[in-house]
Amino acid sequence: FATRSQRALVPFVATLLLTAPMAIGQEEGELLPDYGLELGIGTELFPGDGDDLDVDGFPDGISFQKLAITPEFYIGKFGIGLDIVLHYRFTGGDGNDFEIRPEDWDPALAGVSFIELYLPKIQFISWGQRGEPLFIKLGLIDDTTLGNGFIVGNYDNTLFLPETRIFGLNLNVDGQLFNFPFIGLETFVGNLAAFDVIGARLFARPLIGTDIPVLKNIQAGFTFATDTDIDKHSPSVVEDDTVSAFGVDIIQPIVNTDAATLVAFADYAALAPSDTMVEPVSGSAIGFRGMLFNFLTYGAQLRILGPNFVPTYFGPVYDLTRQPSYDALTAGGGVDYRGWFASIGTSLLENRIIFNVGLDGPFGTPATPDSFLNYPHLRAIFVLAEGLIPGISFDASYDKKSLGDDADGSG
Repeated sequence: FATRSQRALVPFVATLLLTAPMAIGQEEGELLPDYGLELGIGTELFPGDGDDLDVDGFPDGISFQKLAITPEFYIGKFGIGLDIVLHYRFTGGDGNDFEIRPEDWDPALAGVSFIELYLPKIQFISWGQRGEPLFIKLGLIDDTTLGNGFIVGNYDNTLFLPETRIFGLNLNVDGQLFNFPFIGLETFVGNLAAFDVIGARLFARPLIGTDIPVLKNIQAGFTFATDTDIDKHSPSVVEDDTVSAFGVDIIQPIVNTDAATLVAFADYAALAPSDTMVEPVSGSAIGFRGMLFNFLTYGAQLRILGPNFVPTYFGPVYDLTRQPSYDALTAGGGVDYRGWFASIGTSLLENRIIFNVGLDGPFGTPATPDSFLNYPHLRAIFVLAEGLIPGISFDASYDKKSLGDDADGSG
């Protein structure tokens, strides 16, 4: 609940968020900040107590006005964004009785922990860009890849927006930051409040200090990833299942010019479900990727996969397919099979416009019972980054498993 004076805080906070970066910029002098602020208004209907029914016989709901404030602030390599949503309504006959939805701020009423409720109100905190010696991002992570992506590829914790916001972590540290380019570390945590989906890759460049052409840039890595709570987003699933993945990889840059880049790589990985009746399964891949003329991206892989092995197990829609992925892994009755992957796309204006289509599938039919592994899988993305069109940015993706399976309605 709030008084009339508390209502006056809303425009005051908005004004403060707008003017604070300007003041900081004046103090810093050289580091001029950049900032943005989006305001959203609307209404949202929440379930009532379940006792009252509306005129159509459905459970009556409670309607709240919605005010969303999402400021973003950048200075140098540092960036921060907030996501503050206020649900309120006027309940008095004279319009002066003001009520704030308590579930937005009370963890007990919302049925979550304090951390799960308040951490997601920070949209992101970041330092640097992906590919730099030090990259940190907390909050929304939508493109996390470890190594070549054979175990963790483009993992995304934003799939339940706007209803549910998850606060994760992506931390990459390259030894070049300390003038020791021989080692580096890539890590991620899907949800810092739950620590369910986590992974890390330690890599080494053993020949970086030599003058051996081409081979001096070779990179070898070891990856570990796990999901300790597969039914996190599926309350109806009662099994306490987990899955872990281990893998090794080699990455060899071959060509690095303005006209073309080419990287060859190889992976080996094993998936180990907690089901004691199911043996761990393994798979391997060899392939290449690169860019032509600074805008055309390409890639291809040949995959040799064991029974029920799921390549890129922690993929972009993993949070939506945790249980189907585990079911495919533990189904039994599968056979060894050969698979393929191919991708093509464009990256224009310093990655401000990105379009990519990737398609993977088996050669023939792997005969895994009732599994999406029997069919091709398509993923397409389109990104329009900030800075190209003032005030406009968006990204879209399409992900479809079981292509060609008319009996499967999943996507």
